[in-house]
Amino acid sequence: MKESPEILLVDDEERFVEGLQGILSHYRYSCTSALTGGEALGLLREKQFDLALLDVGLPDMSGCDIAEFINDSCRDTTSIMLTGLNTVETAVLAMKKGAYDFLSKPINHEHLLKTLDKALEHNQLKQDLKTSEGRYQMLAEAAWEGIAIIQESVLVEVNAQFQTMFGWEWDGSTTVHVGDEMFVPESSADKGSRWYDNEQSESFERSAMRKDGTRFPVEIRCRPVTYLGKPAKVFVFRDITDRVRHEQERFVMQEKLAKANKLEALGLMAGSVAHDLNNILTAVVNYPDLLLAEMGPEDPHYEPVKKLQEAGQRAAAVVSDLVSVARGRKTRAPVVVLNEHIQNHLSSIEHTDRMSSYPGVVVDTGLAADLANCRCSTQHVHKILLNLVGNALEAIGHDGIIRITTENAMFENPVKVRPELSARGGNYIKMSIADNGTGIDPADLEHIFDPFYSTKAGGLGLGLPICRSVVEAHGGRLWIAEAAGPGATLAVELPGLEEKAP
Repeated sequence: MKESPEILLVDDEERFVEGLQGILSHYRYSCTSALTGGEALGLLREKQFDLALLDVGLPDMSGCDIAEFINDSCRDTTSIMLTGLNTVETAVLAMKKGAYDFLSKPINHEHLLKTLDKALEHNQLKQDLKTSEGRYQMLAEAAWEGIAIIQESVLVEVNAQFQTMFGWEWDGSTTVHVGDEMFVPESSADKGSRWYDNEQSESFERSAMRKDGTRFPVEIRCRPVTYLGKPAKVFVFRDITDRVRHEQERFVMQEKLAKANKLEALGLMAGSVAHDLNNILTAVVNYPDLLLAEMGPEDPHYEPVKKLQEAGQRAAAVVSDLVSVARGRKTRAPVVVLNEHIQNHLSSIEHTDRMSSYPGVVVDTGLAADLANCRCSTQHVHKILLNLVGNALEAIGHDGIIRITTENAMFENPVKVRPELSARGGNYIKMSIADNGTGIDPADLEHIFDPFYSTKAGGLGLGLPICRSVVEAHGGRLWIAEAAGPGATLAVELPGLEEKAP
């Protein structure tokens, strides 16, 4: 690399240009700036640059147009695109125009410097090839890609990287006919299009096979050439195993980001709903208090009004919880006896009203007498049971049994036994809700906890995601213990406590 490589920096943001110039100067790059495309073209006509950093969106033209000009008229200059709006279409267009690489703003300086180093190396290789055709063999052997020249389906030249890539040795002394099952076996999707019969310059991806039979993904570039006075084709093979893995990891991260965005939208919606419900709940909470003050326990309407009061208090607690979540505040949950909360839920007005629609369903319990306490608010327990029991009822439909059980559990190393649990070992309590319904379709298992995913017509798909978030916020996990049927079992695990409930 030169002691002071010449760089043309083209961007219409003066602050960005000044900052980047300072960084490049620190690393001994000689940097000339241009704020418009016209100014950049003028400088390119007057002076030779080693590299050109081009912003895609300029006020008078696209940076891709400048890259095309460089590719056509400034062969000793390598262009690298910069943009704040990274899209696949823009990247493809830039590469078609001759850009060497494509970087997204904000620029990672370490990544930028590495890219500049690689671009300068690439530029030097181009100059060496132009000045000395005799160095072809050395450059071919030094390339990272495997190179093969094929003439009339016969292999005539390969480089060392090609042999290493495929685990195959050939000194050129024997005639090798390239068959359908050699190097790049034909798949069912490739019928009628043998990879070595391509007549035009193009790039495609296939699954290659080494001599030992192992498979790996490759990108193949081919173009027609004249070799020893006869038509031939040169093929360049690039092992893209790392790229494919990174793309898969990126896809997984994008899925996680999409889920996070959905949850963020859910939080905003919850805050808006909670704000509006606060005023409405004032009457629901206060009027039962006034009515009970005028009644005695012997009054025939006392118990219904008492249940109405309790339901209003639970609703107010839920709204308060939603407001806390929307404002990003976390509250410390109280110590509770889970068995008592389960019994209270089963006698609540919401559960009683729902069970009236399923007269053939029986809810049975098996609650451990020595169950440890845990931290979880009344409204959270009620919310979890309301959703999980509701799902079980809908899975059963008419006649069946729902069984709610609790038990103590001990994990010495929860990271190995249950990766989703808290990193600490110790006591946990487990609550299971089992039904003898139809079970869970295997196609739904992967998405069952995704926000807004529902198997019911008109369903919002928020019940299970909300329950899982609540449980995980308490250091536990909600998981599907049994799904294949008959029936399904969902389990909630929470850290157990020695503390007593107030």
